[in-house]
Amino acid sequence: MAHEISIVNGVTEAAYAIKPAWHGLGNVLSDTMTADEAFESAHLDWRVEKTDILYKDPSKGGSETRKHPTQCLTTRSDTGDVLGCVSKKYQVIQNRKQFDFFSGLFGEHEIKYESAFAMRGGQVICLLARIPGHILTLGENDTSEPYLMSLNSHNGLLTHRIYPTGVRGVCWNTVNLAMRMSKTYFGVRHFGAVDMAMEIARDAVRKTLGFWDEYCEMAKRLADTKVAHTQAREYIESVFSSPSGDGDGDAVTTHLTNTRSRILDLWQNERQRLKGIESTAWALLNSVTEYIDHEARSKGATDADRQSSLVYNAYVGSGSMKKRKAVNVARHMFIEPNIKEVVTV
Repeated sequence: MAHEISIVNGVTEAAYAIKPAWHGLGNVLSDTMTADEAFESAHLDWRVEKTDILYKDPSKGGSETRKHPTQCLTTRSDTGDVLGCVSKKYQVIQNRKQFDFFSGLFGEHEIKYESAFAMRGGQVICLLARIPGHILTLGENDTSEPYLMSLNSHNGLLTHRIYPTGVRGVCWNTVNLAMRMSKTYFGVRHFGAVDMAMEIARDAVRKTLGFWDEYCEMAKRLADTKVAHTQAREYIESVFSSPSGDGDGDAVTTHLTNTRSRILDLWQNERQRLKGIESTAWALLNSVTEYIDHEARSKGATDADRQSSLVYNAYVGSGSMKKRKAVNVARHMFIEPNIKEVVTV
């Protein structure tokens, strides 16, 4: 699994706040980053230029050089490397301008960045910004924050996009997961009135943070729901069901039995017994994600290969699908039965 992080002339073009990325690349800062800190620490201080495509005219025996009439190349100002082939009408959105999208987006609240990195030699730039004033706190110490992921390309293959997401993007695979899981995004094409389109997208972003409010409501309901040991076992068996159903004794393998038992143990560990969320459906859901993200079985000849396999499965592969199933089962078991229908006559 390739992380696709750009390493140019020995310099890794990536920066992360507080916690390193799984691939171990890039600068890690002690706190969330300002725009300037992220821009400089991720080494994104280069520009993209449009360069003419020259070719030898075959009708003149190759003795004359001509310019392509409609296409040009996008190139890096620091290395001269080609990033893509685009229309001459294509408008470059520079790395600094990508940061500028977030400037003043939430009034006096300064946007702080969780990550900033280039991929595929600088063809794609990703910024992950925290949304101020939208922290979810459950119990005393269990907190979550939403992000806005800005994705821009210099190769002509992707519009500038803003995704509301809860995924911490640190590489190509986690970026793809965020795109797949997000219900919506705001796009700005690299043609026409780009500045006007950016302002329209900024207004739309401000108005549509309902996805996070919906997530918070679900989390709070799960955190308010106490779960008995028998219910926890039923939930885990529903999420980690055998292919043929538990009625077939042979279908419940030793590995499946051990997986279920381990998740039940994780539900009772100190991380899931923080004051205010202990023995709840929220802690139970977190125990599933903790197992998938950190302990699920992975393949590979070396430790590095096995770690890469674990991350891939957790964020893109079968583990990602299992986490979605865990959320759906939690909704069905612990939220929907408690929703009462009110009829007014």
